[in-house]
Amino acid sequence: MSSHRAITIYSFVDFDRGSRVRWLAHELGLEITEKRLNFTAQEQKSEAYRKIHPFAQIPAVEFRGQTLWESVAICQYLVEEFPDAGLAPLPNSPERGNYLSWLFFGASTFDAASFDIFYNTTIRPDATARDAAIERMKPLLEALNERLKRYEHVLGDRFRLPDLLIGHGLALQLMAKAIPDGNYPAVVRYLERLAARPAAMKSKLFAAAARR
Repeated sequence: MSSHRAITIYSFVDFDRGSRVRWLAHELGLEITEKRLNFTAQEQKSEAYRKIHPFAQIPAVEFRGQTLWESVAICQYLVEEFPDAGLAPLPNSPERGNYLSWLFFGASTFDAASFDIFYNTTIRPDATARDAAIERMKPLLEALNERLKRYEHVLGDRFRLPDLLIGHGLALQLMAKAIPDGNYPAVVRYLERLAARPAAMKSKLFAAAARR
């Protein structure tokens, strides 16, 4: 495969925010080189890595001779570099506004709420904080469930980048054993569709979630 389609991804594990980039890279058929940093050894704070990511965080990528960081910025850049994949509407498309709304919902509101559940379950377990985080998630899941009663994906019948971001948030909830239950059947079916995508399976995100 040519260097035109090669990407190097810096991350810690299969389910961190680097998994968003990894999943997308598989959707786009890119050749992936993995560079896993050792969080315990704080490799991300090395002088060498700070030249790649100035804030010593993950993910970061090397792609076509440049470095990029922030997972959603990387993902948006990639879908624009490969418009034929159809994972984002073109800038002049009437769908663009709705796409951006769902993109930033997945990247900010839904991600923050999902990570809050994950954090209080697995990183610093706190049952009271976990229950409160699950309560805060409920209105988001209720609205998402209503939309997914009508559509296969959040923007309609076609998988696009916001679905990948929301899928990552749902994977975090799965890892926290707080996955939507029978109260959100449309969300559960949606999650099953996302997890069954060949690129999602190659990314190992949902496999990692199921193991925890």
